[in-house]
Amino acid sequence: MHQPRLIGPQIAPLLVLVLWGCEPGEGKPCDASTPCPTGLSCVDTGERSICLSQANAAKVVAAAQQAWHRRRSAAVTARCKGSEACRQEGNCGTLDGRCAPTDPAHCLRATICASDGRCSYMPGRGCVARDKAACASSAACKQYGRCRLSRGRCVVSSTKHCKAAAVCKKEGRCLRESHRFRRGTVVAFARCISPGDRKCMQAPSCATEGLCTSVDGRCRAAGNGDCARQTCRVLKSGVDGRVLRKVCNPCRDEGRCAARNGRCVAVDDAGCRTSKACRKHGLCTARDGRCGSGGA
Repeated sequence: MHQPRLIGPQIAPLLVLVLWGCEPGEGKPCDASTPCPTGLSCVDTGERSICLSQANAAKVVAAAQQAWHRRRSAAVTARCKGSEACRQEGNCGTLDGRCAPTDPAHCLRATICASDGRCSYMPGRGCVARDKAACASSAACKQYGRCRLSRGRCVVSSTKHCKAAAVCKKEGRCLRESHRFRRGTVVAFARCISPGDRKCMQAPSCATEGLCTSVDGRCRAAGNGDCARQTCRVLKSGVDGRVLRKVCNPCRDEGRCAARNGRCVAVDDAGCRTSKACRKHGLCTARDGRCGSGGA
């Protein structure tokens, strides 16, 4: 982290006020060859070193740090306002050093207002859908059947919504899937699916490989949600019926949390570190699409 410059245009007036009732010798330049009088310290202001009493030095340093943090915050805010996350998600302000919605206008101007009905700002939660009308008028309802309000988001709640949605007419996804999946603290609710999707989700490869969506007649991982879908099942031996292992999804079990080209793969160490493979077998490093042990 860059250290704040203690003296600048914002601090110079304060320094004048501080030194109005200064002790003899305060404000004079100092260095190794020109020490300060007794009772004063040589303080590096960022532009030069001057003699200051302990009390005045503390005031100047505190004011300089405050000014530096304000400038830094303004720079972060400017970066957030110009970001794609601002336009899409409303993350146009700063909160704890990160980009986040901080004003109702951020949500109203964001893409997620029209697309997902998330037009209202709620402190601590960001942009949310506030009422049923927001969901009913959203593109998410018309296109994907996400017409019911739940926990500040618009979700699919019935097959009726799916049948009325564009995804039914265009892609034959007219059925509501019967469960939701969870990864960490993020819950993704049900979606509209086709009969082919239902067959894919009932197959063992949905739990073991994330191949839960029908694409051109084949079961594929169509998105990260397929890789994290909670479809736990017990795999048994085809010979004697002996239980081999329990699997839930490739993300939780093996750290393969990202869908790439129809498959679930490991793309970063963070996903590997939260997996069962890491806890039980030490496979915590992403390499070639899978989690492996550390080292080259």
